[in-house]
This record gives sequence, C-alpha cells and structure tokens, in this order.
Amino acid sequence: MEVFIKGYEDIYSINTEGEVFSYAKGTRYKRKLVPDKNGYLTVMFKIGGSIACKKVHRLVAEQFISNPENKSQVNHKNGIKTDNRLSNLEWVTNAENSKHMWENKLKPVHRVYKNSKTGEPHIKISSRSFSIEIKHNKIKYLLGTYPTLLEAVKV
Repeated sequence: MEVFIKGYEDIYSINTEGEVFSYAKGTRYKRKLVPDKNGYLTVMFKIGGSIACKKVHRLVAEQFISNPENKSQVNHKNGIKTDNRLSNLEWVTNAENSKHMWENKLKPVHRVYKNSKTGEPHIKISSRSFSIEIKHNKIKYLLGTYPTLLEAVKV
C-alpha cells in the first residue's frame, strides 16, 4: 500500500515497505535513503527553497500506524534500524523502547561510575556486563567483570 505523505501531498509518497517516492517534475521515482549517524534511514525532502530530513521509520509509523495513546517513539521490533517495513514497527514510550533495547541486547550501554578523588573502585557498565576498576596513579586495574550489578558491587 502506498500513500502520499502528510504535508507533502502530490509530491512525496511512502509505502508499507518503507520505500519513499517523489513525483517531482511529473515523473515517479524512488528516493535514495541515507543512514544517519545512528544508523536510521533518512530521506531528504525539498519544497521550494526548504529542505527537510526525515527518518523513514517515523514516516511509515505516522502514515500507517494509529497512535491513540500518543506514544512518542517508534520501535523496530526486530532491532534492525534499516528494516522499515510496517510489520516491523510499533509506537512505544521511551521506557518501552529502553526495555526492548536492554532485553534484546541491541545497544551497548556505556556508563562509568567513579570517584576520582578517593581512587575507590569504579563500576563500568557496558553491553550488559559490569566491571570493577581501580585507578591509581593514572593506571587502571581491572578487578573483574560480572554478569550482574549485585555481584560487581560485592567486590
């Protein structure tokens, strides 16, 4: 199924496979999709002198998925950011999106908790593992890596 994009009627359309088309100059042609710095596919729209860059997964969701709860984010169910098929997308809250990323190990989390004044152990959380480090005289010493935060803080 293909529909004209709201706000760009008669100029740009999108289908349920995540393909975008232009009708500029009276000819229909497929638009080039370009990944952004986070890996999401984007498309450029030009009307008059204005240029807009839109994320394709949001366009698909806005055109084809109802959002009665007014959720703010679009989730790729299979975790593949370039798979913008309608069947792979759903509206979610920020919390639901974060839970999905965490449960499916989709995005490494990099956080370091440290006390640089006392040199006490640091807790580093990365890709669902927890590491304890000590920094002394600008040298880091790894004390261990653990599968849960509870095990890491017991060190």
